Amino acid sequence: MSYTIFYRSMFVKTSDNKFIPMIESGDNNVWEAGSQRRAREWHNCGWLTRENYTLNSAELMHGVEQMIDSVKEQYVGKLKDKYNKDCTERWTEQEVEKQFGYFEGLAIGGKWTGKTSAQMLRNFFRKGMERAVNIDEVTLNVHWCTEFPHYEQRYPRNEAELMEAIKEGQDAGHRVWIGYSNWEAERLWNLRQAQTKVHREKKEHLTGFVVTFRGSYVRKMSSRRLWSYPYLQHAKRYTSRSTAEKVVERIKRGWTDPGEVKVIAVRKNGDIWEAVA
Repeated sequence: MSYTIFYRSMFVKTSDNKFIPMIESGDNNVWEAGSQRRAREWHNCGWLTRENYTLNSAELMHGVEQMIDSVKEQYVGKLKDKYNKDCTERWTEQEVEKQFGYFEGLAIGGKWTGKTSAQMLRNFFRKGMERAVNIDEVTLNVHWCTEFPHYEQRYPRNEAELMEAIKEGQDAGHRVWIGYSNWEAERLWNLRQAQTKVHREKKEHLTGFVVTFRGSYVRKMSSRRLWSYPYLQHAKRYTSRSTAEKVVERIKRGWTDPGEVKVIAVRKNGDIWEAVA
């Protein structure tokens, strides 16, 4: 079965806080010549932008919801096997939501279409806004087909030139496409990844809360099991007391004779975590 793969999203942000939704995508059955890699390219998301190439966050997510709703309208309430006269089962909204990629012929990243949900599509576009690059950070390629295989190409250096190039192609009656070159996309992607890593490191919590259980510290919990360690350094640290207290309540409800279960405030002193007196 042929389907589309959305690999990555990294939008371009304009000076008026709007976005050009740029995605890396390709077909599952098209391969790069001489390699074992599926073909893919970065371009603006045409079904979202249509005539308006820049959208604010609300407009952008509204377009995503319209796509999801159109698939639901097509399948919800319809027979699961219309070619089987004995079939009575019909698709529910929850099933279409959960298996959205199967119905739309779409996979997010490496996920099989049947496991690509509508929520994954929403998150894909939200991530694109989070990773957005300012328009003066990037070199874009604006192009349109005049008469195949002939294309007009423009390489705007700023926002004004970008809008002029888009208008030029539209005024000539052509569908305009915007893309990153592969090397430019990788440069920007790596830059965003590095910035995200630094941001996460800066948000390191130096205080927190741990839970004691039968003389040890809670390390991990599942629906049926609890793992504990005798050393504070291995304890699961919760950022808020209320979250830790919920763990205490779970233990008291789920374990017979849990002993004294309590929350202890902790702080980081150098590389060592210690209880706050």
